[in-house]
Amino acid sequence: MLEFNAKTLINTIDNACKQLQSSVLGGIISPDLQYQCITSAEAKMAGFSTRTSAEGLTHYDIPSPVVESAPEFQRQYRKIFAEGVNMSILNIHQYADGNLYCSITNKTPFWDDNHKIEAAYYLSQLLPNTILEKIHTPLIQANNKFLKKCKPLSLCYEIVESFEELGLTVRESECFFYIIRQRSTKVIASLLNLSARTVEDYITNIKYKLLCHNKTMLVDYAFAYDLVYKIPGSLLTEFIEPSI
Repeated sequence: MLEFNAKTLINTIDNACKQLQSSVLGGIISPDLQYQCITSAEAKMAGFSTRTSAEGLTHYDIPSPVVESAPEFQRQYRKIFAEGVNMSILNIHQYADGNLYCSITNKTPFWDDNHKIEAAYYLSQLLPNTILEKIHTPLIQANNKFLKKCKPLSLCYEIVESFEELGLTVRESECFFYIIRQRSTKVIASLLNLSARTVEDYITNIKYKLLCHNKTMLVDYAFAYDLVYKIPGSLLTEFIEPSI
């Protein structure tokens, strides 16, 4: 019954988009990480011939360059099915038409009456090209500092308010994001419009809270606890809010 309701949700959205001549990227993912249903816009952008041709396939079967992010997509859905959490994702990918697109994707578990997760659904909001131009290059450059195998085009981040589970404040979380990417104190100060002394104070606090003696240990900590592909939402505000 739940599968029917989930598919009905996506079908209703897809039909409404056709009537309104608009596009919504979205779909349903099963617990075994297969597509159950996707919208027409999702099928076209991802490179599937039809909506139904994606059913039963996985992210590794996506017929376009976005397939490069399949491991991260599957990691996110495993977390949703294991923990029952909602996730907001910043995506920048090259799709079937060869163009880059930037979107915010909300991924949500679908619960049955017994409080069991039967599926997960996702809906994506495409952002204007002006935002893509502002955000893509800085993040790619930041990643290239520490990810030697970083894909030159794709980005896939979980958006978090802060690293509050680590006891970090919003500002400390912003600093931590750039520390992971081996940015210097001077550069972080410039990026966050803070004084170098203030950034140094934040870094001292972060090391104390995470029991790390130096920046190298902070980077190792981030990789060990799967924090590399999380980004504080506050870092995106300056790019997104003025343009929407």
